[in-house]
Amino acid sequence: MAEDIGVIAKIILTIIGVPIFILGLYFLIYTDPAQRDTRVSAFNLAVDEWDNHTSSLFDHVSISVSVGEGTNAVVLGKQTEFFDTQSHNVFGHPDASTSAFTSIRYEHSGVIGVLTSSYPFSSEGWATAMFNVTDTQTGLTSTFSLQLPTTSVKHVAGNRKVCLHQTGYAYWDSSRSECLANNMLTDVCVRLSRTSDGYIQGGASGTGAGCAPARNWYPFSFSHLAQDVTEVGGIADFSGFRVRVYSADDPLIRARAITDGTMDFGPTTGERVVESVMCLIVGLGILFPTIITLALAVKSSRRKKAYRRDLPSYDYDGTDEESAGDFSPIERRYDQDEVLFGIRPSEVELEERRRRDFPDEDM
Repeated sequence: MAEDIGVIAKIILTIIGVPIFILGLYFLIYTDPAQRDTRVSAFNLAVDEWDNHTSSLFDHVSISVSVGEGTNAVVLGKQTEFFDTQSHNVFGHPDASTSAFTSIRYEHSGVIGVLTSSYPFSSEGWATAMFNVTDTQTGLTSTFSLQLPTTSVKHVAGNRKVCLHQTGYAYWDSSRSECLANNMLTDVCVRLSRTSDGYIQGGASGTGAGCAPARNWYPFSFSHLAQDVTEVGGIADFSGFRVRVYSADDPLIRARAITDGTMDFGPTTGERVVESVMCLIVGLGILFPTIITLALAVKSSRRKKAYRRDLPSYDYDGTDEESAGDFSPIERRYDQDEVLFGIRPSEVELEERRRRDFPDEDM
């Protein structure tokens, strides 16, 4: 039983250790600082352009937003945020190779236009947001609209039990036998690109208007509403609604684009080597019992083969009784001792053992 447990344990350790060891080799062989260097260079170039030109342009704009026809527009307030990459960068740990920068955004939080604290909830709610962007230095004005999916009802995977007891926000529609969730719009983030005619929404390449490349530049974020207050015909509270506007040239937006939304420029060569060595050490540590077992098994097998090569050869085919009497079973028995234990008795010892074990043969 104990031996079986030991074998199972070694198999499990091998299954765990081999992938970790291979991962360490992969990190060590495919360490490529060029990708990180390219990303960092592109980001630092964007910071230089922002500091020397585009930030001053975006710093002198006035942005207002209205939601719903005939509603009053709300002027977005300007907010700045400084990212000192010597002490922390946009993904949370020191990175001296990236340049520090100050991000600029225009923001409003709270109800706006028709998005009030008692907005009528519907399964497909929509509202039109009108953005007005004015360059206070040149007087150039740009206007664009954005359709807002204010409220919606979405299908949620799961059976009735999961729907009612584990999601915390969904409800079961008995008429359609579906698990549904009521959603409301909570955040709109738009980035603007400057042209010779003013500002346009989205990037210069025609990508989406949002701020998150990981979501294909989708500008909207939603929250699930508690089922007891969000049944169709109820209300949605937009008191926590937020609108943000960034420049497409803002280093924060550029960092997201360069890193595909991960905000990670990649490990340095030194960091990747440390990761590789740690994986190799852990993998070898886990595989050590299996390696020792295999080494002992190979050594034992080679020893047995060497002993068998040293044994005398007997040409006994079963027909020569005299030959059979001379070598069997005594010397064959001691030959087995030699194979198993590495003991090769002398002729004197063989004779003594023969007389002791088979006294009748001497009579």
